[in-house]
Amino acid sequence: METAQPTHSDTGSDTAPRVLILGAGARGKEMVGAFSKLGVHVFVADSYGNSAAAQATPKSFAFDLRDAGTLKALVDKVDPTYVVPCSTGINLAVLESFAASSGCVVPSRKSLEFVFDRERTLTMASRELGVPTPRFQKVSSREELTLACEQLGFPVYVGPLSRISLLDATPVASIDDAIAVWAGFGAGEVLVERPVEADFEITLVAARSIDPHTGKLATWYCEPIGYRLSNGELAESWQPCALGAQALENARSLAARVAGAIGGRGVYAVELSVSGDDVYFVGVTPFPHRTGVVTDATQRFNDCDLHARAILGLPLDVTLITPGAAAAIPRTEELKEVSYPAMVAALTHPESDVRVFDPANAKTHAPVGVGLVTAETVDEAREGAAAVARAVIQA
Repeated sequence: METAQPTHSDTGSDTAPRVLILGAGARGKEMVGAFSKLGVHVFVADSYGNSAAAQATPKSFAFDLRDAGTLKALVDKVDPTYVVPCSTGINLAVLESFAASSGCVVPSRKSLEFVFDRERTLTMASRELGVPTPRFQKVSSREELTLACEQLGFPVYVGPLSRISLLDATPVASIDDAIAVWAGFGAGEVLVERPVEADFEITLVAARSIDPHTGKLATWYCEPIGYRLSNGELAESWQPCALGAQALENARSLAARVAGAIGGRGVYAVELSVSGDDVYFVGVTPFPHRTGVVTDATQRFNDCDLHARAILGLPLDVTLITPGAAAAIPRTEELKEVSYPAMVAALTHPESDVRVFDPANAKTHAPVGVGLVTAETVDEAREGAAAVARAVIQA
């Protein structure tokens, strides 16, 4: 792991684009690979050492990404063609300064401010875009929390303001649980949300790049990704998730409005609740989403490939090549990483694969990885992915 002071020789050739990924996250290694396959020089900076992305490139750095001086020094030395933020906890003023000096930041500071302020996201979606959203209240005291829970009704999700979606909050079913979660977040301002009663939850990936036929910005839509949560964590995802024609039209219309309001190029993972033909906005991530790992198996180009290509302004291909599913491998006291014997047991299943998540920055209850399976039907793929996950657990 290098310091945040690269030498000039670290910055690659003068002709190939240079991309600096900030806070690469759980799928950072895939993001590095997506750019590298296109001949791009990739640099990664994370707030912790030995991240998954850092293992995929020698040009990696570890420091507090909120530190303006260190971040600016890195940007000045690398002189990237594109800066690609992929997490919260980044000094946005440095990114704004870089963009103002003719640099390119994707997603932009405006995008990040929009999606990382949960209250602002829901308010703008509801009031300015006319998009139906979950009911929510901001609270800052025990009394306000209690009143919000009583007014919204259980179950609710309690989480910090600086987050993207319900997946980053904690589900609670009682006042006592809500107070305990609120205290765990520092007893400050939090958002309380009542999830929509829906038939299922989906992520609709809207990818925006330059249409080679028109030379203008255009949007491509991946097939809907269904997902299921367990205790607030992703339990499984599958693609395609079958929607009725009207529900699919409504979902794409809503995703287009949200992505258009944010602007720019890249992948927008729009989380939606679907009830019959009605579609509700849940959240949006302006980079590859955790539910999108299933696209590693199902699409010609996964969502990380699409994000890289869109940032570079390249044509996109969102072709679905097979139904598939991903099942989470839960983290427990006994299972904190995927062993080689477990991998052998898992991969005996037909059409299977395993993705191991970054252990260096894992949340206590975050999965250690996922089992991936493709099949003739989504139901068969979901059953197979669950079997792969069980094989790891039982090995």
